[in-house]
Parts: sequence; structure tokens; C-alpha cells
Amino acid sequence: MRKTTHLYILKETLPVFFIGLMVFTIILLMDKILKLIELIVTRGGNINHVLQLILFISPSFLIFTIPTALLLGTLIAFGRLSGDSEVTAFKASGSSLYQLFLPIFLLSLVACLFTSLLVYYGLPWGNRGFKATLYLLATSKADVDIKERVFNDMFDGLVVYVDKIPVQGKRMEGILIYDERDKSKTNTIFAQEGMIINNTKTQEVILTLRNGALHRYDPKANLFQKADFDSYDLRLELAKAFALIWKKLRDYELSVDDIQEKIDALKKDNKDTTHYEIEIHKRHAIPLPVSSSASSGSRSASSPAAPGSHTGSSSAS
Repeated sequence: MRKTTHLYILKETLPVFFIGLMVFTIILLMDKILKLIELIVTRGGNINHVLQLILFISPSFLIFTIPTALLLGTLIAFGRLSGDSEVTAFKASGSSLYQLFLPIFLLSLVACLFTSLLVYYGLPWGNRGFKATLYLLATSKADVDIKERVFNDMFDGLVVYVDKIPVQGKRMEGILIYDERDKSKTNTIFAQEGMIINNTKTQEVILTLRNGALHRYDPKANLFQKADFDSYDLRLELAKAFALIWKKLRDYELSVDDIQEKIDALKKDNKDTTHYEIEIHKRHAIPLPVSSSASSGSRSASSPAAPGSHTGSSSAS
């Protein structure tokens, strides 16, 4: 009897839980999905990259949607049981409210454990994968889109012209670069040869130029400068654009280690760390309300059945 009752309560709760989890997660993902699709369209990539990025940022949403969906499922399930007087029937058959709560309690423990794993392990994994995928997009796009004898404007604030590319996307000859990233100063760079280098340690895309000259003009001071160089490293704005997306992650999308690093950096500068310390405490507290909210939800949903139970027993007598 108890096994049948527990399975029946889980059957009532789990569908609503999964529907709520899907709806809440999609709502939180809507803004990110639009930005990711725009990123893929403008910077290159395919649907697989979008799915990978969504997978990597999903832990930052699930730590909030799992407790909310569990509470929703508990309230709706026990609300229906109470409204249809099934709680009264369970009481009449000898089942107490504590016995009815047992499957919800076990479900809440599983949700609490899973949420804890997401907080401490899922977020760092997702952030690392998110950053690595953006870096792969940046490097692959830089290698592919530089074409010879074409003014390439795929980099923000840069126009690159290459006369010859003996090896596609790697070594280049006869390079002209117009740099207007700094609006107050414009740079024109000439180089005999260059090569794109992907620094996997710092995850940067660098264009290394050799045997050239840099021409700089400052219109405010009406000053022209020229500097010859044997080697000159130019960090491409494509990598910087992807890096800015990483830096603009919201607090709830950062891992515990990332937040702790921010706290340590602010303490070195004698700045206020209250905001991030609160976020740390929230991370430790988020998994715990999963069980408590589910238990309070089941008790509040079951409480209206008490008067009905009393009335039913009186009329039967």
C-alpha cells in the first residue's frame, strides 16, 4: 500500500516538475540564445557551437530552476490531491501526512544533492567549456577569413590587406593594416610578412608581423611618427570580442572560485567586497532550500485537506 501511494505521489509530482524545469530554463535562456545566435552569425560557426555554448551555460540556470520547479510540482500535485479529496482518502486508509511527504522528501534530497554538484562542480566546468569554445571559434574564424588581395574588415577597428598567402591562413606576405581602434590616433602598418599565432595558454589570437614599419598620426597634436620594427605583435580584436563576452558574465554565472578570485583582488586594492561575499554565501545556501521549500510546499498544500477530513469522518459516522 505504501509503495503504491509513494509511486502515485511521484507520478503526480514529476511531470509538473519536468515541465516547470523546462519552462523556467527556457525563459532564462532566451536572452542568451539570441546573443549566441547573433555571435555565430556574425563571427562564424554552426548549430553545434550554439548547442555546446548553451550546454556550458546551463548549470548557471539550473541551480535556480531546479528548486523552483520542485516547489511548483509539489504545490500543484498536493493542491490537486487536496482539491479532489484524495488526501482525505489517504487518511481514511491509514496513511498520515508524514507518510505522504516521504517521496517528496526523498525527491528533494536528490534535487539538493544535484544542485550542490552543479554549484561546486558544474559551474566551473561550464565556464571552462564556454571559454574554450569561444576561443576555438575565434581562432578558426581568424584562420579562415583572411584572404589574399582582399581588404579584410572582419576585425573590429582593423582593415587587413594581404598580398600573398603561401599557406592558407598561416604565413602571409605583403601586409598592410589600417588600425583605427583608437579614434584619437590612427596607425598604418606595413610588413613584409606575418603569421597568425594561437596562444593556447592565454587563449589569444596574435598576428605576428616581421620586417615592417608603423606609421602613426595624431590629429590633435598634428604629429606624425614612424617606427621601424623587426617583430611586432598585434592582438586581433576578434579574440578580444570573445574575451569581453567572457568577462561580462553575470555574478550568478561565475563559479565559486571565480568569485573568490574577485574578492581577493578587491581586498588587495582595499575595496568593498560585500557584494561578492554575499554571492558566496548564496552559493552555499542555494542547495539547502530545495528540501525545505519542498517540505513547506507539501505541508501548505496538504493543510486545506484537514477540515475536509474532519467533515468527511463526521458525516460518515
